[in-house]
Amino acid sequence: MEGDKTIAYEVCEQLGWKTPEWVIDNVGNGTHLYGMWKGFKEFKDLGFIDDLPKMVATGPVGGAPIVDCFKKGEVAPLESCEESIAEGLVSRWSYDAPLALKALKESNGNAEYVSDGEILKAMSLLARLEGIFAEPSGAACLAALPKLVEAGIIDRKDEVVCLITGNGLKDPKSGRRISKKPINIPLNVDAIKKFLK
Repeated sequence: MEGDKTIAYEVCEQLGWKTPEWVIDNVGNGTHLYGMWKGFKEFKDLGFIDDLPKMVATGPVGGAPIVDCFKKGEVAPLESCEESIAEGLVSRWSYDAPLALKALKESNGNAEYVSDGEILKAMSLLARLEGIFAEPSGAACLAALPKLVEAGIIDRKDEVVCLITGNGLKDPKSGRRISKKPINIPLNVDAIKKFLK
């Protein structure tokens, strides 16, 4: 948890000693989310920043107990878990759920479920537009962003940090789900020129 505070420090430093309006995090156990929140609060107490961001927890449908607890307003484990491509986030219970929920409440934050389809779309977007190959668990935060904007929770003008927490090499098979089938071109210059036209 103490190490996770440094993510908040880096976000502030990268943004010129300001905070974004929102920080969206992929949440399994909740330690990461709370650690960052603690870091932001400490930086504010020390006078490095003036404002605190609103924190958002995101996780897969049917396997995100912190999101479930936030939406229901009660702390309880899930009855069961559904499988998800974001398997690094799936659990029935999160041992740091009380702390993560505290961060969401104190920051006036939010929580959002994401489907496997939404995660795959976010992975594809990251790969095509930014050249980032994220694992499904690491791309859940970006999958939540358009939902939060559509719901009117986040304004399009707000500055938002989405934490891509996992490299696609942790789950290389997921890359096949978002990439087009390779094109076979004969190994000769004329065929390559023809293809490139």
